[in-house]
Amino acid sequence: MESKGRLLPVGAWRHIQNFTLSPSTGMYRATDHPFKMSIIQNTAITRSPLINEDMFLSLVDFQTVLGGSLKTCFLIDVIGQVMDLGDLETIQVSGKPRMKVESTLRDMNDACVPCCLWGKFVEILYEGCSKDEEGKPICLIRFAKIGRFRGELQITNAFEAHCS
Repeated sequence: MESKGRLLPVGAWRHIQNFTLSPSTGMYRATDHPFKMSIIQNTAITRSPLINEDMFLSLVDFQTVLGGSLKTCFLIDVIGQVMDLGDLETIQVSGKPRMKVESTLRDMNDACVPCCLWGKFVEILYEGCSKDEEGKPICLIRFAKIGRFRGELQITNAFEAHCS
């Protein structure tokens, strides 16, 4: 079967016909949708005249994160002010060096949540924090994982994320 991925560029709007739906399972799901869509051999993908540039964020406040009621298998979107930024570390992960930094984010209700951030995101965050601008940077993490490290709840970036 020819790959249909090239017909689905990130950010493009498309009509998709002939696909299957199956129960969504597994760890670290990007949504809480009960079904996932799979492209099959006779799937048709065409351009859509509809364009909607909304961000489609589903932000979760830190009190909810800290309350422990969220299922950790669902990825969340969070935004907060960078309150402290730890030292940049290079850690070996699966035999490859990977950058890591620990931080604390504060939301607009003054709730704080610890973060462990990884990869290219760390470079972007460090660059933003080192700028000589008034105030502290705001960090948006899309598809963040909720986890525990040494018994403490924290969030971490599951994929490359955005920072402003």
